[in-house]
Amino acid sequence: MRRAAARPRQKKSMKTICVFSSSSDALSPVYFETARELAALIVDTLSHPG
Repeated sequence: MRRAAARPRQKKSMKTICVFSSSSDALSPVYFETARELAALIVDTLSHPG
């Protein structure tokens, strides 16, 4: 059985990201702030790899 030649992968850019913190707003604000901080960290990491 022959395998097809591997094609180089194209780098894809991420346009959106969602950090889910809860389906209810009846939580301590610290959870929402932590979700915002996590989202910012992910964006920063993806924007400046290495």
